[in-house]
Amino acid sequence: MENIDQNIKYVVIGNPIAHSRSPQMQNAAFEFHKLGKPYGKILLEKNELADFADFMRKNLLGCNVTVPFKEAIIPFLDEV
Repeated sequence: MENIDQNIKYVVIGNPIAHSRSPQMQNAAFEFHKLGKPYGKILLEKNELADFADFMRKNLLGCNVTVPFKEAIIPFLDEV
């Protein structure tokens, strides 16, 4: 996660994630509003969710969660 582009401030996480079109859709909206392309994707393993939550708090403004982590991420959230 430390290797993520500094311009990325929002991500979708999951496993698998390569097929996700979220970055293209979200970045189209960001670009329309002249906000650049701050949306990326991160491939995670379930055992990385706690570390990802800490990383997100320090480095990101938000994220979307896709399968298989929709429920597994809940214990690591500040609020639902």
